[in-house]
Amino acid sequence: MNHHPYYRNRPGANSAVLLIHGILSTPRHFDWIIPHIPEEYEIRNILLAGHGGTVKDFSKANMTQWKTQVENELVDLEKHFSNVYMICHSLGTLLALQEVKSHACIRGLILLNIPLKPFLSFSMIGRSIRFAFGKIRANDPMDLRCYNDLGVTLHPYLWKYICWIPNFLSLIKLARKCRPLPATLNIPCYAYFCKNDEVVRPRSAKYLKNNPNITVTLLESGTHFYYPSDEKSKILHGLDIILNNMNNKSS
Repeated sequence: MNHHPYYRNRPGANSAVLLIHGILSTPRHFDWIIPHIPEEYEIRNILLAGHGGTVKDFSKANMTQWKTQVENELVDLEKHFSNVYMICHSLGTLLALQEVKSHACIRGLILLNIPLKPFLSFSMIGRSIRFAFGKIRANDPMDLRCYNDLGVTLHPYLWKYICWIPNFLSLIKLARKCRPLPATLNIPCYAYFCKNDEVVRPRSAKYLKNNPNITVTLLESGTHFYYPSDEKSKILHGLDIILNNMNNKSS
């Protein structure tokens, strides 16, 4: 599968969008969002270290590398653009929350399935094992979406995944560290949680609800990787509001 980063260069533009995918995911997660971003915006849809390759590649990556990647992108974007918007999923949302205070160029956030209270459901465990053995249900849209979103080529030897444990422990640690951060956000933010999420507990939203800058939406049918078309429309509507608000302030 094509798990390469995607860049749309707009030299001289005023605004840019940085997209950060989740753990074990891929820049492909945002394929349905990118066509909705106005043509005049620069786009950087990055590939986190260890993704896009094998089980071994992922085990060699770590949280420090991912944080550094996001920091480096923001430092560079800040040199060229007055306005930077971030669209992030899962792990990517935690990496974004870590950076907001340090970069005044960040003007708005779209955060999908923030894992402030992560867990792993039995359905996701079962699906992951099936995928490792190459068994994908072709008539199941959630299976297909999850498989297409998978940024690591899986292996049927399950013992190989033991080396992944440190990365998932790092994610849990970062989630705890990030829980107080939404209360301090002073920029527009649209956060979306899914009632049927197999990886993030919807009650993660409780850490966001007391901040008037954050609009929280609970999607009734979506999962961690899958959004039906009507719920995609809700997410894109939030993106429109953030971009239009900033355009109105700039005009």
